[in-house]
Amino acid sequence: MPTSGPLAERINLIRERVSQGIDPMYVGELVREGVENDWPYIFTDLEFEPMVDARFAAIKQGFDHIRGRNPKR
Repeated sequence: MPTSGPLAERINLIRERVSQGIDPMYVGELVREGVENDWPYIFTDLEFEPMVDARFAAIKQGFDHIRGRNPKR
């Protein structure tokens, strides 16, 4: 295992995140509930919601560039 450099930093970040992980029982409950209720997505927390919102906004903006145009077929 590398002790310095970008790969070592990435490994340390992953180790830190795993050590502060979410309770497996909580995750299991969410997965069970998601499967039983046919959820298309199962999330454990809201950490990435701002990034998802930003991504969807960018996608929506892409559609706005062509809104009102009719493609020739």
